[in-house]
Amino acid sequence: MLQNAVAVCFSLLLLGIVGYDAKLHFSQDLVDAKKSVRSAQRHWSLFYHQSNVYIDSSIRYQNDFVRLKTIVEPGSMVMTDLATSYYVAAQLPVYVPNIHRHHRRNDLPSWRRFLDNEHACYLNQEAHLEALSRFIKAKSLASNERVARWRYIIVNKDQENRNLRLDCLSQTRRAMINNILEFADIEYDGEYLRLYKLTD
Repeated sequence: MLQNAVAVCFSLLLLGIVGYDAKLHFSQDLVDAKKSVRSAQRHWSLFYHQSNVYIDSSIRYQNDFVRLKTIVEPGSMVMTDLATSYYVAAQLPVYVPNIHRHHRRNDLPSWRRFLDNEHACYLNQEAHLEALSRFIKAKSLASNERVARWRYIIVNKDQENRNLRLDCLSQTRRAMINNILEFADIEYDGEYLRLYKLTD
């Protein structure tokens, strides 16, 4: 009798602990809170749908990447916003300098300074536009940092992918599009990705 009572109490205690630990998997508010602060969804949730994964990933860009593979010169350098840099590096045979510091961006000091100064983020201001133009001229001619020559800029036009909002190059893409033709030509304009090739 005592053993049965102990077993029932232990089972109830265990169910309570498991229930308390599992409640986050059934919270719509938690999913909304994580999205609002751009947090990665690390646990399965009843309210975190496949559509969330689909929208906040590069899956929708596959048709553009298939076309870009036939256009870009392998081994070239491509400048784009932070999230798209990772998508591009995974899909195309190119080099991307705009990555997180702990992923070795520090190996390229001039690129680090350029990205930290955010010249490409304020192209509506003449000083930043001139600084970007000077940097492009210097980098497109040659590279002395043992990396590929800078040939391309990709502008991601996606309005839904939340990962794109983490970088100023994505937030100010309209200014980039309005000014980029001064130093680059459009090579491809897809559903989501627009490829520019730097002019000589």
